[in-house]
Amino acid sequence: MNADRRAELADALRRLLPAAHRAVTDSWPDLLPVSATWSGAATKRARASVKAALDGIVPLIIQGDLNDQAWERTRHLVHGGGHAGREEVAELLRSVRVVGVEVLADGLEEHAGLTHAERWDLQREVSAYCDNLLGENEELEQGAYSETFAELERSGPDIR
Repeated sequence: MNADRRAELADALRRLLPAAHRAVTDSWPDLLPVSATWSGAATKRARASVKAALDGIVPLIIQGDLNDQAWERTRHLVHGGGHAGREEVAELLRSVRVVGVEVLADGLEEHAGLTHAERWDLQREVSAYCDNLLGENEELEQGAYSETFAELERSGPDIR
């Protein structure tokens, strides 16, 4: 994807973020039934975590990565300032991947003409981004990326 196309998609993404955030948090009763037992503070922290993760997708799409300061700030927010457990963060990021990315991709398809190949790129980039936020995907060798991408292509889109 060239820089102009990335900027065009990022502009559309900014407008789609509120809908993606609502869709993710609305999915919690199904994807995260434990969310029904969360305290008000835990729910507020989870919403902020999801918002930070989704907001980070815009500079990721524009630049292809985040700078070190943005990574640290986003990780801190996603991990609830150190108050959220790893399992909780993993489940929140899973909801971002499963629901949020699909809402964004569908919106980009409708409003910015997202192609099938671009949809795959978006899904791959956000998946790696979420892994990095969780701390599971630091530096992989090129062969590992190629194998992972080939597996993703064989499995098809997450949700349609």
